Amino acid sequence: MTSCLHRSFWRSCWAAMRVRLYINVEAITVSELTIKQEKFCRAYVSTAEGNASEAYRTAYNTENMKNATINRRATDLMQHGMIKARIDQLKAEYSDQEAITVEEISGALRRALEGAAAAGQWSAASQAALGLAKLGGLLVEKRQISADDGAKHLDAVAALAGVPRKSDDDDNVIELKKAACN
Repeated sequence: MTSCLHRSFWRSCWAAMRVRLYINVEAITVSELTIKQEKFCRAYVSTAEGNASEAYRTAYNTENMKNATINRRATDLMQHGMIKARIDQLKAEYSDQEAITVEEISGALRRALEGAAAAGQWSAASQAALGLAKLGGLLVEKRQISADDGAKHLDAVAALAGVPRKSDDDDNVIELKKAACN
């Protein structure tokens, strides 16, 4: 009699656990990684180059391991599908947090302009105004014009200047006359 009650008790507990597991699907997907795997993912994303071996050293006890073993195990972890997905998720979260918008930059430049002008620091205010103009595309810092040295270029310059070329024999000479200033 007690074993029958005992069995039915565990069956009802198991059924309740299954229902809870299906309800909390998001909790299951997060808990599928071990604590060390999660630590590995976070360490991998936080390193500048995404160094898997360094992330493995951070997450696991590698005191008595050779570098080749660490590299192999880190590579094995990187091949794990859930770890790849978690790393991609963390990268997306970090990139969203680190993104700088044009509005933030322009707001900072406007505050710098107002603060510098209020303090009478006109050079700093001028630089902030120039930064705003460059951000808005109103000022272009550098323009680069390239042209070939051939006859086509000289023909184009002569046509723009409205001056005929001196002769066909001399490809490098265009005779330009000074216009009389009246």
